Amino acid sequence: MTKKWLLQYVLSFFILTLTVSLFAEDVGVYGETYPILEEDFLQFIQKRIQIMQENGNWKKIQNQVQQKVKDHADRPILLSNITKATKKREWLFDPSITLSHDLKDHEGRVFAKQGTTFNPLKMVSLRNALIFFDGDDDKEVSWVKRKIAMFQSKTKLILVNGSISDSEKTFKQKIYFDQEGRLTQHFNIEHTPALVYQKDLLLKIEEFVI
Repeated sequence: MTKKWLLQYVLSFFILTLTVSLFAEDVGVYGETYPILEEDFLQFIQKRIQIMQENGNWKKIQNQVQQKVKDHADRPILLSNITKATKKREWLFDPSITLSHDLKDHEGRVFAKQGTTFNPLKMVSLRNALIFFDGDDDKEVSWVKRKIAMFQSKTKLILVNGSISDSEKTFKQKIYFDQEGRLTQHFNIEHTPALVYQKDLLLKIEEFVI
């Protein structure tokens, strides 16, 4: 965690604290000025930080921020739009892409023109099946174990919910998380558990009821 990021967090914390205290405090008779507003705001923040460093609260805030970052990295925000499959669904997905601009080599020579469509599976195959699942659902976890055996461990496991570290302990392999639902949206996956694997020059996608 960078010092700059932590300082931004702490400044936000103090601004919120200051705002709450200004509204909550009994100011009594209204005066012409408020001493805290006459003081340079940055100096005020620096003094508050110094006080917190002296009484140990600064270290507590550091630990809280670090723990929140660690927790979020292990358990990112779940994909609330992904639900449990209630019926079997399967379809084929064409991974072909169309170039939006010319591709050039280091000498500026065009080797692929704008508008050209090509299928990446013609150049490289999808060697591992992609399995999307909810790591907090015991039934889905058991289902994933069966699929791993079926594909002889040639799989990449992708969470839509759950703890990455817990899943890595369970499956003894690298676990990924579909951050912001980019992959599920790309493949039009709406339910779990789901499976993506290559079939000829297309990808077959299946959602399962378990």
